[in-house]
This record gives sequence, C-alpha cells and structure tokens, in this order.
Amino acid sequence: MKKILTAKAAKASDLYTIHSLNIPEPRLINAAAYAVLDALQTEGYDLRRPLILCGSGNNGADGFALARMLFSQGAHVTVLYLGASLDAACMSEQCALHYAQAKQAGVIVLTELSQAPSAFTVVVDAVYGTGMHGSIKDGHVCAIFDAINKSTIPVVAIDVPSGVNCTTGEADAHTLRAAQTVTVQHHKAGLLLYPGAEYAGKITLADIGIESDPDYPSDEIYALEDSDLAALLPARPARSHKGTFGRVLVVGGASGMAGAAYLAAMAAYRSGAGLVEILTHAENRTILQQLIPEAIVTCYPDAAALEAILPSALSRANAVVLGCGLGTSELAQRCVSLVLQSAAVPLVVDADALNIISAQPTLLQSISNAQKQRTVITPHPAEAARLLGNEATAQSVTRNVTAAAEQLCDAYGTCVLLKDAHTLIMAHDASTRYINLSGSTALAGAGSGDILAGCIGGLCAAQTNSLPIATTAALAACLHGKAGEAATEKVGARGAMARDILAELAGAAK
Repeated sequence: MKKILTAKAAKASDLYTIHSLNIPEPRLINAAAYAVLDALQTEGYDLRRPLILCGSGNNGADGFALARMLFSQGAHVTVLYLGASLDAACMSEQCALHYAQAKQAGVIVLTELSQAPSAFTVVVDAVYGTGMHGSIKDGHVCAIFDAINKSTIPVVAIDVPSGVNCTTGEADAHTLRAAQTVTVQHHKAGLLLYPGAEYAGKITLADIGIESDPDYPSDEIYALEDSDLAALLPARPARSHKGTFGRVLVVGGASGMAGAAYLAAMAAYRSGAGLVEILTHAENRTILQQLIPEAIVTCYPDAAALEAILPSALSRANAVVLGCGLGTSELAQRCVSLVLQSAAVPLVVDADALNIISAQPTLLQSISNAQKQRTVITPHPAEAARLLGNEATAQSVTRNVTAAAEQLCDAYGTCVLLKDAHTLIMAHDASTRYINLSGSTALAGAGSGDILAGCIGGLCAAQTNSLPIATTAALAACLHGKAGEAATEKVGARGAMARDILAELAGAAK
C-alpha cells in the first residue's frame, strides 16, 4: 500500500529525522533540491533560463538551494522572492541560510518581475509547499500566479503546488498549475484528492532519507496498489461450496427499474459471491429471471408482502446491498426502514436509499453502533450534500471531500465511500482512510454506481473475508476502477457503458 501523509504527518517525519536521527536540516534541504534538479534533467525541461519562485519557509529554502545548483551548471537563473521581506528575520532559518548562499554564489534574486513569464524556459514553484492553509491573500502573488497559469511555460512544483492544501486537496482560485510535482518521501493527500490532483501534474517521489516518527499517531491514509490485491481478495479454497463465498441480498428495483438491481447483482457475482438473491418489486420478476437466471428473484407487490418476506431474506444473507433503483415511493421508504432496523450483516447503502435517508436521517442514525460499524454509505457529491443538509451543496462537497466525509462519519457513524475521480473511503470513526487511484471517465455513466455497490457486497459476503468494511470498500473501489480502465482500453472511455465495466470486473477480481 502507498502510505499517504497529511501536512502534520509530513512535519512530524521531518522533525523526527532531524532531531532523533541527527540528520542536519541543511543536508535535507540540499537533498530535496538535488532531487528536483534530477527530475528537471530527467524529464528534459529547458533549463537555460529557469525562474524559481521562492517563499519565506523551508519550501523557499529548497528553491534557493536549487537556484544555486542550476547557477553552478551555467543556467541563467532568476529567483523571484514572494515572501514579505528579504530580511532574514522574515524567513525561516533554513530559508535565510540558503538565500544567503544563493546570493553569495551570484544568483539574481528579485522581488518584482519585470519580464513576462514567456521570457523564461521553466518555472519552479517553491513558495508554500506543505504549509499552505486557507486562501492566498497576497494580491501580488495572485497576479504572478495568474500570469504564469495563462502562459505556456511548464511549472514544476516542489512538494505541493502553491495554493493546494497538502491535507485536504482544497485549491485556491489562483493556485499554480504544475506540469510535474516532485514530492518528498511520501505522497501527500492533497496531491491525490481533487481538486488538488488537477494541479499536481505528474507526481515524482523523491527519497531524501526522511524517516517516519514511530511514536507519532500518524493519520492512517493509504492507496491500494496492484500488489495488494492478491493479499486482500477473499481466499478461494479448493474445498469450498457456494456458501463459502457468501450470499448477497440485493434490495432494489422499483417497478420499471430492474436494470439497477440487475447490475448490482451481477457485480456481486463477478466479485466472487457464491449466491445472489434479489428482493424486488413483483413487476421486475420476469425481466430479472431472464437477465440473470443465476440469481434467486424474490418479489413483493406491496408493503404487506414485503414485511412478510423480508425477515427470511435477511436471515439468509451474508451481506446486503440496499437502494439500487429502489425509488423513493412510500413503499421504498418502508423497505429502507425495515432493512435498516433488521440487518445484522455488512450493509451497503446506495442510491435511492441514501435519498430516503437524507429526508429521514434518524433511519440510519438510530441503528446500533455495531451495525453502523459494518455499514458503508456510498454517496456521490450531490447525495452527500443532501445527507449533510443545512447549506451543503455538491460544489461545497467537491471543494473539500475530506471535510465532507468527516462530517458524514460524524453525522451517521458509518463507513463512508465518497465518490469522486479519486474516491475517498473513510472508516466509521475516520481513523483509517483510503484514496482510490484507479479508474477512468468510463465510470462516469449510468449504472456504474450500482456495479460498485454490488462489488462491495460481493466482497463483504465471502466467509473467507475478515477485512474491516472500509478496507473491503477500498478494495471494491480499486477493482471497479480497474474494470473501468479495462473497458476504456477495449471500447474507449467516451462510449463505455455499465455493461462494458461489468464485463471487465471479473478479470479485475480474478
């Protein structure tokens, strides 16, 4: 798994390396600068006339050290200092030290830029780094960043593009848009979460010898890699039967909405479930029996029938997927209420069930803590905004998905899978988080969410799965994304449909 750091965790690692491992801070600054220089040379940037933007902190120190190195190699280097003052008292200790060394070496350091960005061949961003919080308030800095963004000059950021919050991925309106970010030691959450990921460009990791503090209660944030899948997928023992791999109950499909239930059920099978039962409206029986004869189709025409058959269906299930195509009718509301009151196995709450809950939050808030800890809600940003209520909007959710997911955990006490280009999965108590990096725009279509819900259910149901539900949800998101990537390869992202993703899911989960 990729370890991902917040700003606080990165700072703690720096301090541990400096004070406990006795590695001098200037050595780390120079190592970071050498790593950036190597990236600039390896990627073939034109280094004849580089412009290095430096702030007053240690990110600026990295920039001054890099300027000195480039100057020694014959580059015509210009440094634009964007701190409050060139007085050493207004800089960090390391920034003041490396500024003095750069000046002594002959590097030109300006506080105003008299030339257009087009006068330079590459821009290196060493202004804020991991220390960015809130918005950029300096109008001079905003104007410089805007001018560079409007130009065609490539930008290489050191650690984090200036304007991006290292922890949340929030991005100021004037954020520098990098072609490449050279980040130190570990990935930073803000480089992977949107909107920050839009500004990071190609991400290059630079190992400069920083070690994590073993005593720091670091944020547990990870991204699954291909090498993790075999270890995390439920085991498939040779001596097994369908019960070994679990039974999934898909509760979904209002009258005329059989497709969503079908996709969720198929995804559960494609993810390895031994048996899938679909509990759906009576009008969907024929079409579902034709679409997926491998599934048991149990039907109800009305609330009385639903109340009669639901307890038995739930008692047979090892995992439940609730909401796909369910609608928001009174019958659907009754269905959601009954399932939430009665389920005692891993539960995936998706789609229309989320919309029903957003209007009646106590439906989910009132279930037992034990059940909350084995439940995952899977909203997209608009659904998340409805669940949060008050003045939340889809736009406010996408500006800071970390805050939105934390608020959902606080409000409902469940695991949260907040869908995005890089989906964020958060355990019920927000203690463990995953950022999913697989996927493509092939997933941005009708039915894709039903497939993800079914995949989570299928993985949860296996009797050989002992993973926390947050890890299982992250695994499902990774497989779902890889299926989207495979569909893109075969038919292209533009024309891919849910059925194409479904067809690739078995290969992703093999």
